[in-house]
Amino acid sequence: MIKCFYSLLFFTSIASISHAQVTKSSDDEKKQIELLVSSKIYSYDTRSFFGGAQFDSDIIKIAQANAVNTGVYSLNTKINQQAIGEQLLSFKHLDSSSTAVLCIDENLLKNLDLKKEIIEKLPKKECLTIKELSPDAYYDLDQSNLSLQISLPLVLINQRPHGYIPPDKFDKGVSSAFLAYQYSHYSSIDHQAKNQSSSYLSVNGGANLFGWNYRHSGYFDSQDHDLKSYHASSHSISTDLLKLKSRLTLGDLLTQNYMNQTVPMRGIQLASDVSMLPNSLRLYTPVIRGIANTNALVSIFQRGNKIFERSVPAGTFEINDLVAMSSDGDLKVQVTENGGEKHSFMVPLQGNMNLVRIGQFNYSSSIGKYRLTQITSDQYIGQFSMQYGLSNYLTLNAGSNYSEPYQDYALGLGVNTFMGAIKLETDFSVENLFEQKIHGQQYRLSYQYHYLPLNSFLSLNSIYQSKKFTTLSQVFSKLNYQDLNQFEIDDYQDNDQLKNQFNISLSKNFSKSKYGSIYLSTSRNNYWKSGNRYDQLSLGYSNFWNKLNYSLSVSQNSNVSTDQNETRWNASLNIPLDLKRRKLYVYSTAQQANTAGNPLNSFIGMSGSGGEHNQFGYSVSANHSRIEHQSKSSIAANLNYNRTQANLNLNTTVVDSQKQQLGINLNGAAVLHRHGLTLTNQLSDTFAIIHAKGAKGAYVQNNQGAKIDRFGNAIYSSLTPYDLNNVGLDSNHLPLDVELSSNQAEVIPRRYSSSLVKFKANAISNLILNIQLSNNNKVPIGTQVKDSKDHIIGVFGQSNQIFLNNIDIVTTGGTIKWGEQSPQLCKIDAMRKNQKNIRKLLILDVECKNEN
Repeated sequence: MIKCFYSLLFFTSIASISHAQVTKSSDDEKKQIELLVSSKIYSYDTRSFFGGAQFDSDIIKIAQANAVNTGVYSLNTKINQQAIGEQLLSFKHLDSSSTAVLCIDENLLKNLDLKKEIIEKLPKKECLTIKELSPDAYYDLDQSNLSLQISLPLVLINQRPHGYIPPDKFDKGVSSAFLAYQYSHYSSIDHQAKNQSSSYLSVNGGANLFGWNYRHSGYFDSQDHDLKSYHASSHSISTDLLKLKSRLTLGDLLTQNYMNQTVPMRGIQLASDVSMLPNSLRLYTPVIRGIANTNALVSIFQRGNKIFERSVPAGTFEINDLVAMSSDGDLKVQVTENGGEKHSFMVPLQGNMNLVRIGQFNYSSSIGKYRLTQITSDQYIGQFSMQYGLSNYLTLNAGSNYSEPYQDYALGLGVNTFMGAIKLETDFSVENLFEQKIHGQQYRLSYQYHYLPLNSFLSLNSIYQSKKFTTLSQVFSKLNYQDLNQFEIDDYQDNDQLKNQFNISLSKNFSKSKYGSIYLSTSRNNYWKSGNRYDQLSLGYSNFWNKLNYSLSVSQNSNVSTDQNETRWNASLNIPLDLKRRKLYVYSTAQQANTAGNPLNSFIGMSGSGGEHNQFGYSVSANHSRIEHQSKSSIAANLNYNRTQANLNLNTTVVDSQKQQLGINLNGAAVLHRHGLTLTNQLSDTFAIIHAKGAKGAYVQNNQGAKIDRFGNAIYSSLTPYDLNNVGLDSNHLPLDVELSSNQAEVIPRRYSSSLVKFKANAISNLILNIQLSNNNKVPIGTQVKDSKDHIIGVFGQSNQIFLNNIDIVTTGGTIKWGEQSPQLCKIDAMRKNQKNIRKLLILDVECKNEN
């Protein structure tokens, strides 16, 4: 608190300095404050602080660049503009400077990521200064924002991809157990038929222990109040292997694949997790190579926007950590030489098409027994798939499934060119059932092209498969037909044996946004089994007029074989309304079809939210439909309420006053951890446990209205694994006598972990002291107040006032010093505590006595 207040007073003092008289430098005439502004040095007459009085003041320390008192500070730190998170940094008097300087200890030295040969040359001591690393190294301290920028010559540090995080910073979390639930109940009251009701409860549970993660899912269901038995859907344990950048999973799983069909199995899987890579390497972008004739600036543009810029030395350069703005849109590389000359070239980037960067290898390897909904089969399956970046523009994909009744082998290539991105894939299947071996083939072609001058996008997909081509799920459904549930039976029987499929879509955003966008898509499917052919055509247009969003579309579906056609016209309108800082949305749609009876359907609704943290959500709607001379109307209402502990949804629908439907949905979770049991309204697989004892009522920032409970705990429901996540508390609702040492923290969790984030809440005493000097002089702004142990406990503001959050000065006294002369030192005598509640805001008049 004192350090933050010190920063506040510094800027208050600067506001006062702005009224000072600018003079020429003269050490003989007076003490001066020197500030560096726009590379010019301005000097200020210090007497302007004190109404013309001449003081030899310590206030000059505040105005020095990077001026700071000795101590330990929690600072948001960047190294060469790369954030490394909040660091606990020490500042000490290590050299001849009048202010404390940054102490580079072992932990900070590790974060600097210096080259090995540089570290070996450094002096062997506990605390280094920035200039001992290099004369060209420096730092900028911003106390008002509690941030530190460290700048180091590139020759000193290891060159890492953008977004690189050392694996030892990945947090495996703390031990915890959790249970998340989703409950829904539905009732239908029909005055002309039997009433119905049903309930459903699903649970997802887990435990995290020593870097291993257990997960379970299951559900109850019922019909007409008859509760059925519990169905366990899956059990699994997993852990990440950082050196392999992979994840090991055992138990019930869905295979991760790059070519094959995803397979439900009970077994073991080892697969790449690209989330462990630096964020600049997770998605495909080509490596940029070029030549600079001098020390030059390389700028990269996509769709007219600058997305990258870096200085490079003369000679060949390579940029391998570029993050593109979009996966489609060629890259323009511009090289600006030292003399101002510019030359540029283009690099193609036309759709992802499952491409990976050159040299990158992703894989997934699994073995286990095939799982249906109700049983696990006796047959084992092995699956392997992979991706490999063969070159800057070419990626190889391959995969295979192998079991006794079924095998398939797939191979694919993805290519990135100036004329578009292309992907070619082929799949060969072998079915071994009932002493028959049946061979089949499938071929797939995909193409994407973004033509920037017209801002148009073309996508084409085509599939052809032989009559005897089968998939793994079809073969195992046939083999275990008697154990299928009704959904699996319907899925198996509805398979019409696709022969070929062709899809093409074209979209365009007009260069002038006021003209909106348009799209056209068409598809054709042919089937072996029935001989049917289905065609579909869609055309749509959307635009904005002021805040109003509207769209028009028409679609036609036809079964050419049976000469059945259906055309649907659709219009929609969306109007956002701002009413007293509350957002409301009014939306409406109308749909007309040319099928039997010429059905017409119209819909209008309104939705909005309320509450300080938008914890309330609501919507009302009306629907009217007409077929020939019959019509039907319905009214629906929906209410959402988000509490810290759970989310509640209530909904109802009334149809022609004859039928009423009621629904209730409730979801939430409970987390058991070392600090207790905490309820939350939602939970993902990777989350944080917040512990801030004494901070009851503080809201968790950006987390659906969650707040600290009476035990000092809260849950941050969703974190991004292997990435820097900011977790913060909003202290606006804390009592006046409670203060957070820091309200921001950073965490880099492993996948499926539960990280512990601690905030320190202090009980404080708020005092404003009106200081009176014996000679009625003013104490300079920024003067420090120290307690009996010479610890800084406050800094002066204007009008001889000081704000303190420690009552000890009342009982032990304090010292105020703003210069070396005798009149510039005074002491506050100890006083008795006469107030019953010392934690409330107190304003006291105090005499500070000079020592003569």
